[in-house]
Amino acid sequence: MKIEGTFMRGKVARRIFALFVLSAFVPALALAVLALSQARAVLIDQSRAQLISTSQTYALGVYERLLLAQESLQRIALNLHGGLAPSGRVLQTLERMYSGLSVVGPSARPVPILGKALLWPLIGEAARAHLAKG
Repeated sequence: MKIEGTFMRGKVARRIFALFVLSAFVPALALAVLALSQARAVLIDQSRAQLISTSQTYALGVYERLLLAQESLQRIALNLHGGLAPSGRVLQTLERMYSGLSVVGPSARPVPILGKALLWPLIGEAARAHLAKG
């Protein structure tokens, strides 16, 4: 006894089957595309928020280090103005913050406190007067 393939013999049956398969897969495909785009948007928003948070944290850290450096320079300047040279402990702290530090007067050569003294360009009288005004 031979089994005959009676399934989908007619043209209309094949068309109905194709439309059935198409009507089942098109909404599933549309749902998959929509879910992918939504997940992508959520991930982009999360990464943007994380980037903003990380950059704010980094900026605050840099700002705090700059404030600390400014305070230490102001303290050293006040001590130098009073005639006190920085002590060994202060110099160790400065070495962690700066690669070099020099005191420069209006007509004097740079005096190194830390590191090597750099050569400064000569400034004319007009430029000095402009700098003195602030």
